[in-house]
Amino acid sequence: MFVLREVEGLTTAETAEALSLSEDVVKTRLHRARAMLRTALARDGRHPRELLRFGREQCDRVAAAVMARVQETAAGAVSGAKRRDSASAPS
Repeated sequence: MFVLREVEGLTTAETAEALSLSEDVVKTRLHRARAMLRTALARDGRHPRELLRFGREQCDRVAAAVMARVQETAAGAVSGAKRRDSASAPS
């Protein structure tokens, strides 16, 4: 229930249809799931907002690594295309 609504972004109606339940049951179970999650996090001494904290440094490193890889791939594709073009050009 929680995953379908909160992670996958389905509407209450879509979730109800997917699980063959009424919309009222979906709403009730989602409310209970949120409460259970809050309780479990509180037991661990964490506030739910900690889960949403943006890990800027780690995210920046990951994004930089991904972009470097994209640029390497793009540069390789461009140089490969140039080699193919020069090889196929008439002499």
